[in-house]
Amino acid sequence: MILNGDEIYKYPIIISIICGESMFPIFRDGDLIVARRCNTFQKGDVVILREPMTNFLIIHRIIQNDPQRITTKGDANLCQDPNPVKSDKILGKVCVRIPKIGMLIQIIPRMRRRLCQR
Repeated sequence: MILNGDEIYKYPIIISIICGESMFPIFRDGDLIVARRCNTFQKGDVVILREPMTNFLIIHRIIQNDPQRITTKGDANLCQDPNPVKSDKILGKVCVRIPKIGMLIQIIPRMRRRLCQR
């Protein structure tokens, strides 16, 4: 299921598949992550947030947590994210990582389509 717009705010957890290398080596392409909603965040937490300029969902680590803004950075990135965010833009704190299972989840529909075409 793909959640659009404000639908993502309805659920207590968010399940996502990692795509990209900004959090390497902690998270790798195809890892499945589970993030839970919470109201407090600390420096060092890995969070899923909505990037303010692009509106994309990203998973990065909090490197600075001020009352007015939270600064994040991908572990493998040289620079911090250019746009600090307010805590209301953070959707949840990552609490579980299942390595590579996301790749399998993405492959299953393709395999099913191929089998049904025969």
